[in-house]
Amino acid sequence: MRILVLLLVFCFSAYVTFAQTRYENERYRFSMVSPDGFEVIRDYQPMIPVVFLSAPENESDMFRENINVAVEPFTGSAEQYFNINLENMDKSMDGFKLIEKKNVSVNGNDAVRMVYLFDYEKSQKMKNVVYLFSVKGWGYAVTCSMLEDTFKKNEKSLAAIAETMQLEVK
Repeated sequence: MRILVLLLVFCFSAYVTFAQTRYENERYRFSMVSPDGFEVIRDYQPMIPVVFLSAPENESDMFRENINVAVEPFTGSAEQYFNINLENMDKSMDGFKLIEKKNVSVNGNDAVRMVYLFDYEKSQKMKNVVYLFSVKGWGYAVTCSMLEDTFKKNEKSLAAIAETMQLEVK
């Protein structure tokens, strides 16, 4: 009996931990780990179902690093989704510069990973990492946003969270 009680307590605590740390979106059929200490904003905009915002580092911290997921109807490959996004970013972002592009696999799904710079509010540069997926009629863009001067500090941890993306589109 004691083992059964311990097993039930363990299972319940594992469930609670999982429920607290994994964001799931039934409408767009994806999930990903919610970063520890980040604020979760659900249904941020119609095409952005979730944004994870870092806590301010101090009172003068004017930019909160974040991860957001954008979803839109799209039919084609991840490479085609990348090309369309690249063209749109080049036209719409001041100072846009592609730094890196590579094809990757994230949890069994083909994706394109890119790193780019652009001018943020005319006074600062952003350096972002984006993972682009195209699965079963949907395009997903998982963007990790950082200031250029904090990129080295934050890139690995934010990209690791982005790589927890699970697509369950059927």
